[in-house]
Amino acid sequence: MLVREDCVAESWPDSENREPGTCDAILKRGGSSGALDHTHLNSFRDHVKDNVLFNSIILPLQSSLAPICNKHHINIVLGIRELPRGHRETMRQLEASLLRIIPTVVDDGQWHRITLDSPACEVHVSRRASKLAGCFFHQLAPEGHNIELRQDIERAIRQKSKQLTRYKAEGKRTVLLLDTDDISLINEFTVADAFATATTQIDHSCLDEVFLFDQPVGADVHFVWPLKFRGVFQPDRMWLDEFRRAQGVLLWNWDDQGPPYVEDIT
Repeated sequence: MLVREDCVAESWPDSENREPGTCDAILKRGGSSGALDHTHLNSFRDHVKDNVLFNSIILPLQSSLAPICNKHHINIVLGIRELPRGHRETMRQLEASLLRIIPTVVDDGQWHRITLDSPACEVHVSRRASKLAGCFFHQLAPEGHNIELRQDIERAIRQKSKQLTRYKAEGKRTVLLLDTDDISLINEFTVADAFATATTQIDHSCLDEVFLFDQPVGADVHFVWPLKFRGVFQPDRMWLDEFRRAQGVLLWNWDDQGPPYVEDIT
């Protein structure tokens, strides 16, 4: 696969045919080569399972509740783990309760905590007049999710350092790519902060460069955020903002060209 005119990635086709302990791709550019491996970040423990429940039980209600919004923007936050596990019945009960309650919520744009009897759970609702009318659900993050994100980054560093050790010994530049599709709890700043804390607890010397690949579900663009890049470690927020501007030029033709040291981000 050609990723640049002078950079070629040689990758293994699937996990079944890969030799144990090998990385995802070998990158060759000019006279140098690098080894790349990647892993998916969990926002918190079992977040993938929670997302499946949220998408199957909650998101369908956005369209069924839309007719009662009446030129209002409705935001609803709830904890998916609080809901009973009977999916169809839970959806039916939640829809009936919200159809009754939403029109009674004061349209002041403030959060109002409401306890439902059916299903037995707590929701936070805000309602305000808006041209962007509709009902929008959000998932309440479990307590301690920031700690769990840091622990998962520690897992990634530990696991992938072991995977890339052989390539480091061969003189290849080692690259770890972390990816996420979670735009509600994970962003470049939360990961940078968690990464900086994690690296005080675990050895990361085997990893030459670490990047976060951020591509929300359904989006046709992505950002690549440097966590460890060209010998620079623990980037501050201003540095990440500069990468945002530089990538904005590439993705959306922004006028701001960004700082010189990110002109070539490959």
